[in-house]
Amino acid sequence: MATFRNGILGIYSGTVGSVVFTSWNGIPVIRSRPVRKKTEVSVLQEQQRAKFKLMSDFLRPLKDLLNQTFKQTSVGMTCFNKAFSVNKLAITGNYPSIAIDYPQILLSKGRLPFGEPPTISSPESGKLLLTWKTGDGIDKDLTTGSAFIAAYQEELKRWIIGQYIINDGITHCILDVEPFAGKPVQTYIGFLSKNGKKTSESRYMGVVHVIA
Repeated sequence: MATFRNGILGIYSGTVGSVVFTSWNGIPVIRSRPVRKKTEVSVLQEQQRAKFKLMSDFLRPLKDLLNQTFKQTSVGMTCFNKAFSVNKLAITGNYPSIAIDYPQILLSKGRLPFGEPPTISSPESGKLLLTWKTGDGIDKDLTTGSAFIAAYQEELKRWIIGQYIINDGITHCILDVEPFAGKPVQTYIGFLSKNGKKTSESRYMGVVHVIA
């Protein structure tokens, strides 16, 4: 660093090429412009960033649903961040060829019992039908709660989600997935109690081919 006297136009200030004109304690000084070092990104960092983006993009369209289904378990973090934490390892393949491991994805966490095993099918064009049974083994909260169906079409990279109020005697609901007609979809279901304080762990229902 060096000092300098004022020029004919007064005190210099600013940067010219690799030189910086400034002042220190009222004394005009000149110094070299700092050289910024380029930090190389390691393969491991690239891999982690790619996985983070893949899972974030996959879950982001479900944010409204996740705000309900992870409400009781997201302590000290947002519901979306909790869902991301739960699912961050649900990725398969070796970088850069990575993909979502669909059967490992959880869209809700909780202990609300399912009871009899539910089923999901496509009985007509552009529709998904979820059915379940009531009776022994099914939690009473499921007779007055809600159910959700989430369908993901990999080729379109798109979700379609439906949530349905359950009253006594209702044992099925239908999701309109017309944009997915003729295509395979990854399907997930789950249940919430009426007051929202109990949630089932979501269940991966496999690939369903939507009737065209």
